Amino acid sequence: MSNLNVATACVASYKRPAGLERLLRSLADTEVPDGWHFRVVVVDNDSEASARATITLLSELDLDVVYEVEPRQGIPYARNRTTELAFEHGTDELIFIDDDEWVEADWLVELIEGRRRHQCPIVMGSVIAEFEDTPPAWAIETDAYQRRIRPDGTELDFAITANVIVDATILGEDHRPFDESLRFGGGEDLLLFQRLNRDGHRIVAVPGARAHELVPNSRVNKAWLIRRHYRRGLNRSVVLRLLNFSARTVVKRAAASVYEMTAGTTTVLAGFARGPSTRLRGRMRVAYGFGLLLGLTGRQNNEYKTINGK
Repeated sequence: MSNLNVATACVASYKRPAGLERLLRSLADTEVPDGWHFRVVVVDNDSEASARATITLLSELDLDVVYEVEPRQGIPYARNRTTELAFEHGTDELIFIDDDEWVEADWLVELIEGRRRHQCPIVMGSVIAEFEDTPPAWAIETDAYQRRIRPDGTELDFAITANVIVDATILGEDHRPFDESLRFGGGEDLLLFQRLNRDGHRIVAVPGARAHELVPNSRVNKAWLIRRHYRRGLNRSVVLRLLNFSARTVVKRAAASVYEMTAGTTTVLAGFARGPSTRLRGRMRVAYGFGLLLGLTGRQNNEYKTINGK
């Protein structure tokens, strides 16, 4: 194996045994390109090591798995430990994937080939939303659960850890790259990739590298969607405070928040003629704008203290 390049999938998990099993089975089935070794690092953020049973159950899989517990609660702690372990075992590429996702058979090939094709240190694949049960009409009409899928080669100024590959060398000696002050609110991945992009590292979309994300029934409600868009706005401005906080950027962000809330309110009003899905789109936009504004104060959310999915 010494002559092989190593790609490491970094998985932070917390009390999702069914999701983790589904993910690991899909990772075992994904095609590994010639000249590569594929390793999976699972860091269990449960101090009681609840994921150990899943790892043991799947020990017969043809998959190189490293498992460890990170008892300190919080996504950045778990993600940082996955990255540390990847470097400790030796890696050329870091791949971040969530424990409520699963991947397609050519996923790894598409990520690695996408890096080569675009000569780009960071490549983000696509994530396809899959509902646990048949969703209500409004969930389909608003398309609110489906992450945007961009054409191949689209230049991005952000990435998230839902499905992304990173040239490990661009992290240098920083083997704990996620900001641990963002313990429960999220946004640590957005902060990392915006910082890397600001430092000159290109990010490109490769939609052919497909992961699927389970949308559990607990998330299929309008209140959850409103909170999700509020949190998106909040995290964007929290990241702004940490990355590029100045009077000029605060004024621009505040203006953007007012614009989003105004446009959202207009859409809500239009929805009384066009229907409930239009009103929901407007409410999501208002929530996003409100999050942008409150995030400027440094306020954080505790979204990730709640488990969705199994």
